[in-house]
Amino acid sequence: MEDYNWDIEEHLTYRRIWGCGERLPNLLRPHSRIWPNDPLKIKDYCDQLLEGTDEQFRLLTLSCCAASALLSARPYREKAFQWLRTKTLPGDIGLPFKSWRGISSWRWIRVHIPLLSPHTGKGVIIDVMLGMGDGEVSPPWTTWVEEVLDETAREAIARVAERVSQEQTDLKLFFWPIMGLHERTFITGKSLALSVYLGWKSLAAGLTAPPLAATGAISREDSLDVVEGITEKAIAASRHGLRGFLYPKGCSIDAHENLSIELIPVEDLSEAEALWRFYSPGTVASVIHATNRSAPLHSRLIYLTDIPIGLLKWLQKNKLCLEDMMREGLTDEGTAENFVTRLEQILVDLRCPLESIEFLLSSISPEMIEDVGSRRPDIAFRACEAGVVCFNHLGNSREAEKWSGRATSLIPLIAPMQGAEAKIFLLQNLGIVQEHNRFLFDPLVEQRLSNELVECLKHMEKELLYRRMTTPNAVSHDLGAFYGTISQNYGFCGPAYIYSFEGTIEKAMNAFGGGSVSGTAHNDWQRQHSYRVYAYLDAGRYDEAERALAEYLNCGAIHQYQPDNNSFRHAALMRFLAQTRHSSHEYFKWASRRLASVPGRHPWQLWLYNLGCLKEADENLMRAAWTRSASICLNQGGETLKVMALLPLSALYSNGLAGADYLEPRVEGILKTIETGVLNSRHFNLLLSARNWEDSLHITAEKAPTLFPFSYR
Repeated sequence: MEDYNWDIEEHLTYRRIWGCGERLPNLLRPHSRIWPNDPLKIKDYCDQLLEGTDEQFRLLTLSCCAASALLSARPYREKAFQWLRTKTLPGDIGLPFKSWRGISSWRWIRVHIPLLSPHTGKGVIIDVMLGMGDGEVSPPWTTWVEEVLDETAREAIARVAERVSQEQTDLKLFFWPIMGLHERTFITGKSLALSVYLGWKSLAAGLTAPPLAATGAISREDSLDVVEGITEKAIAASRHGLRGFLYPKGCSIDAHENLSIELIPVEDLSEAEALWRFYSPGTVASVIHATNRSAPLHSRLIYLTDIPIGLLKWLQKNKLCLEDMMREGLTDEGTAENFVTRLEQILVDLRCPLESIEFLLSSISPEMIEDVGSRRPDIAFRACEAGVVCFNHLGNSREAEKWSGRATSLIPLIAPMQGAEAKIFLLQNLGIVQEHNRFLFDPLVEQRLSNELVECLKHMEKELLYRRMTTPNAVSHDLGAFYGTISQNYGFCGPAYIYSFEGTIEKAMNAFGGGSVSGTAHNDWQRQHSYRVYAYLDAGRYDEAERALAEYLNCGAIHQYQPDNNSFRHAALMRFLAQTRHSSHEYFKWASRRLASVPGRHPWQLWLYNLGCLKEADENLMRAAWTRSASICLNQGGETLKVMALLPLSALYSNGLAGADYLEPRVEGILKTIETGVLNSRHFNLLLSARNWEDSLHITAEKAPTLFPFSYR
């Protein structure tokens, strides 16, 4: 965004050449990246920044540094406040706190408030720091706030604070506009209320502010009142680099060539909060289409699949009855087929969040599947397969089994239909994956296939050979998927079955075209290399694992890998680096900066676990990576993910980075899940026979390759 790329070093360089006057606006844009890379240099840089400055520049610099420190992570925050304590008191810049320690103990968020300039009539963006914390602070805003806010604006903020305080009764609130001593924008009216409300609500929820601006007055009934200057404010937000602009639906806005921003009209406070909290580009358009009751139902259902889970839940509670939409939509064959096709497309692209699909599937009852199955069993069967795939990916074996059972009940109806063999074959595949999710690894699974499936397999192999007589690059996705699953099964069974693994993985890669075919087949072929990475790592064949990894990463050597958005590539690379103790300083730097921001879903929990195992990791990184890994395992999936938390928990325990009060309840909960859930308890006999939770962690650390084989660590 505009004005948020500056840093102190650049500012100093510019000032030496041109003087400080032209760069004063930078200081109105505090952010977390103004500091030098080395936190120890903060004092020296900031001292230079103050040298030879007048009072206006000095106070604005101190204010900007204080706000930036509050937005920064440790150790930048600590070093900045150490410097501030030697230069000034909070009261000198209008903050009625007794000490910098008191300010830094609060939580803070920066919001961008769009306003109309009383001088020019144009829109401007003012940055405001909003605080929330313990202890009385009086007044609840900067001591000079009356110089920049009229009485109506102050009353609007006070009402918002009162409203938020009703939900956060034990916490106090603070309002701090970032402004210079001179040429301040005088704020009038109630339009800042919506921004301030949304900012404090985000702070209460532990969220950062989205790249949005919001304007609107709030009535006592939670409705939004019309405000002026919508077009001018939207233009200012657009020029500021913000992505979206929220405003009351009753306001008019003019078309303008400089208006490159997503316009988000909202009906009430509840809708504004939902769209602010769960915003992502394109989300608003999906919500508008999904809630448009005059639009065709098939398109409304499709748009639902693009909406984040939090917003879907809000829509279900406030605007839509998903069950009714599904029931009506699935009665129409065309609508049902389009919706199921969309689910299948999403489930192929595993970069997409699955939580929304899980939520939508939960609104489809067994009766709906039965009704669709009576008319179009093939569509019903595909919907069930989508359910199995979704819940397998989420590690939720219970739900996967339910959907598998529904699919199995439809087999007699689809058996006479064209293409039924492939569908039934896929269901068999998914059944093996379900067994893997339950930690049930059977090396004889291939030998135990039914005669019907064996004959089907032979027929598919002959058919592929026949097609290749005329089309050498012909592929069979069904054959490739089957042999890929069988290969994974041998991989889970351990190094003793490495030769069986190699035989079936070759068949899978051949069925996908051996790398000579582009498109989906090439991606499927390339994915088989990831299975080779894990199998060779488990077998201790590190050179072969490295070659397979280079193929999977699609680069000549692993150190040449340019990080992309394929989570499974990241997981394979991190596992390789952790187990082989290879060094990759560039990737380590890339990874350590993203520890807190990677998605909270599979396979990132294993990526985080292995990040903590890298030889470059220090204790702080280990603790952070393993704690977040455990949190994802315990909170973001089913039983399969939950039991994987033993890996980071055992690492925390072995390295003395967590105490019994943190570890014991989590380990005991996992062991109870193994005893009473759907997981294969025999696989975990060693853990279940342990004397206590500490013994369980010792066993996990010692037997990790056995307990969590192949791609499960």
